[in-house]
Parts: sequence; C-alpha cells; structure tokens
Amino acid sequence: MVLVIATLGILVASLIPQESIPAFNLETAVARVEQDLRYARELALITDTNCGIEFVANGTYTIYEGSTATPATNPVTRQDFTQDISDAFDNVNILTNAQVEFDPLGRPVLGGGSIIQIGNGQTVVSLLVTDNTGVVVRQ
Repeated sequence: MVLVIATLGILVASLIPQESIPAFNLETAVARVEQDLRYARELALITDTNCGIEFVANGTYTIYEGSTATPATNPVTRQDFTQDISDAFDNVNILTNAQVEFDPLGRPVLGGGSIIQIGNGQTVVSLLVTDNTGVVVRQ
C-alpha cells in the first residue's frame, strides 16, 4: 500500500508542467511583495511613525522604521526585515529601484504613485502604490 501511494505521488509530480513553475514562482513572489508593502503601511499605523520599504533592483528590499538606516524587525524571524526575492524564488527579481514611505495615517509621503516591477525574464508584473491612500494595486 505504501509503495502504491509513493508511486502515485511520483507520477503526479511528474505530470506538473515544468513551464508552470516559473510562473508560479513569479506569482508567489509578487504576492509576497504586495504583502510586505501592506505590512510597511500597517507598521506605520501601529507604531505612529513613518515606516517604509526600499527596493533595490537586484531583488532585495528592506522594510524600515523612521529611516532606511533602521530596518524593522521581521515578526517571524526576529531579524532585520530584509528580503532577497531572487534567493527565495528562482529566476525572479525586483526590477525597480524605489522607496515608498508611509506616514502614521498610512498615506505615502515618499514614493506615492511608484510602480514596483517584479519579473522572471519572461513576464513582468507591476505593482502601483497609489497616491494619497497607499493602496497597492496590481497592474
């Protein structure tokens, strides 16, 4: 019985088209960046201080409190909140240098209207941080 289940598992895994893996990596990476942009905004609301996120076009971004010199603490790892998308997701990179900073009301005071681009060499997804509200919209 165990052998049959193991064989079925291998068979199902081999049926997943290899072409769908890069697209899945990109979608998952975009979802993470969207979530982290929202986290930076929520952090500003919670801490009653300006908080933001700085993107570097090699795939790295840092969430900070007050200034870029003060990285926020990642609530999961308890380390500085720096993410390297290219390490976490094969062939996915941040394509944009940008900085978005939110005030204690969640409004962008820096980088409102910015477009953050994430790509995998085949497809590029753009995220817009709207002026005045800070809402993140996938384009």
